[in-house]
Amino acid sequence: MITRVLPPEEWHKLSVTDMTNIGPAFRPEDVQIVVVEDEGRIVATLGAFRVCHLEGLWIDPEYRGNAGMARKLMKGAVSAVRKWNDEWAYGASGTDHMNDIMQRMGGVKMPVETFVIPV
Repeated sequence: MITRVLPPEEWHKLSVTDMTNIGPAFRPEDVQIVVVEDEGRIVATLGAFRVCHLEGLWIDPEYRGNAGMARKLMKGAVSAVRKWNDEWAYGASGTDHMNDIMQRMGGVKMPVETFVIPV
C-alpha cells in the first residue's frame, strides 16, 4: 500500500468515494486529497482544505436585532474573506442567531460535527 497526495488531474478517481463533488466546490490550490492505494486502487481518502473561516460572532446585547449593524458586520467580514478567497468561506455556528445570519447569506448547512485537531 502507498500513501500519496492525489493530483487534481486524478480527482476523477474519487468517484468511488464520498468526495465526488470536490472538483466544482474548491480551487485545486486550496485542497490536498490524501489517498491510500492498494495496487492502484483507492482504499482510503482524507482531504486537507485551506479555508477561510468565519468565527467569533458577538453583538452587544443593546445592538442585537439591529439589521443594519448586522449587515455592516457581515459585509466587512465578506470583504476580509475576499482578500484570500473570493468564492466561499466556512462558518461554524453555536447559536440559532448565527445560524439565521449564515442561512440568510446563502450558507448551506453541512451535516457534520466540527473538531479542532492539533497538528
